[in-house]
Amino acid sequence: YVPDRRGRRTEVPAGENFGLGREGEDLHALLRAVGARRVFGLSSGAIIALYTAIQYGGVDKLALYEPPLTIDTAQPAAWLPRFERALTTSGSAAAMTEIVKGTGDRSPLALLPDWALKMLLRLAIGVDAKTHPPENIALRDLVPTMRLDGVVTEQSVALVNPNIEELRSDVLLIGGEKSAHQL
Repeated sequence: YVPDRRGRRTEVPAGENFGLGREGEDLHALLRAVGARRVFGLSSGAIIALYTAIQYGGVDKLALYEPPLTIDTAQPAAWLPRFERALTTSGSAAAMTEIVKGTGDRSPLALLPDWALKMLLRLAIGVDAKTHPPENIALRDLVPTMRLDGVVTEQSVALVNPNIEELRSDVLLIGGEKSAHQL
C-alpha cells in the first residue's frame, strides 16, 4: 500500500494541524485497516514510519531509505526557509533548486550552478505539466507541497529523537550511493 499523503492533492488539504503527529495518525490508521506490520519509508516518509512505530507500536519491521535524520549536527530541514522564500519570490524551479542544493543531494544536478539548475528545472516542470498522466500530480503542483516534508523533518527533533529508545521494531537503515553526506 502506498499512502496518498494529505496535502499533496488539492482535494485532500494538509489542514491546520498538519505535522508529524497527523501524518503518524494517518499511517497508523492505514496500517490498522490493512493489518500491515512492516513498513518501508523513503525520505520524510521514513521519518513518519519511524514516528508511527514509536508512537503506536505494532510495527515489526521498518525499512528506512535515506531518512533525513536530525542527529548530531545534521540539519536536514535547513533548506526550508530558503525554499519558502524562493517559492514566494521566484517560483517552483527556484524552490526546487533550494531543495536540491540544501538537502545534501549528491547527484550531478547538485553540481550545476544555481542559474543552470533553475533553467533545467523550469524546463522539466513545463514538460511534466504537458505530459504527466492525469492520475498523477503534476510536478508544478507537487513542488509547493514539499514544505510539508520540511515540517515533518523539523518536528522529528522533538517527537522522534527523545523517544528513539522506545522503538521496538527491527530497523533496516538504507542509504544510497548518492545519499546526503550526513546519512
